[in-house]
Amino acid sequence: MPGSLLVVALVIVGLVVAGLVVVLRPQSVLGPPLLLVTAEDAITAAPDSTTVPGNFGPHCTPFRWLDRQSALSVEADQDLSGVEGLLLQHYPLPPTNIQWDGGDAIRPQILVPGRAWEVSSPIDGRVLAAFVRDGANVTVGGTTYGPGATWTMLFEYTVSAPGGVVDIVEDITFRNRGIVATHLVPPRACA
Repeated sequence: MPGSLLVVALVIVGLVVAGLVVVLRPQSVLGPPLLLVTAEDAITAAPDSTTVPGNFGPHCTPFRWLDRQSALSVEADQDLSGVEGLLLQHYPLPPTNIQWDGGDAIRPQILVPGRAWEVSSPIDGRVLAAFVRDGANVTVGGTTYGPGATWTMLFEYTVSAPGGVVDIVEDITFRNRGIVATHLVPPRACA
C-alpha cells in the first residue's frame, strides 16, 4: 500500500509540473506583416585551386521562414519598426574553395523606407540586383512579380583573391511570398 501512495504522489506531482510547463511556456505573438521574398542561391567558384572568403549570413539568424505555416518566425529582440520587407536568402553548402564564415547560410536583407532593397554578393558585397516594392509586388530588372511568383536570375562576375582571379556564378531562384504574418518568438539560445 505505501508503494501505491508513492506512485500516486509522483503522478500528481508530474501532472502539476507538466501543467505549469504548458501554462508558463513562452508563446509567440503576432508582429507586423511584412513583404517576404525567399531565395535559394546555388553559388560556384572557379578555378577550384583558388579560395575566396564568403559571408553567408550571421551565426544564429533571428529570421526563419516556416513553410508549413506560411509564416515568418522572428526573434522578439529584433526591432521591426519601419521594416516593410525582408529578402531571406538561403545558401546550400558552398564549394570547398569558398571559405565558409560560420554563418547559418541564411542572409536576411531588410527593406526600410529610404533605403535601397538590394541583393548583394556574399563574396565581395557588390550589388547584383535592386528590388522595388509596390504593395505585395516586387519589381526587379523591369519585371514585376506578384505574390506566389517564382523567377531565376543568373549572375556571373570575377573577384580577386590572393591566389588569383576567381570566377563566381550565382544561380538564384526567388519567390515572392507576398505579405506574410510575422510570429515574434523568444530569442533562442545560440551556441
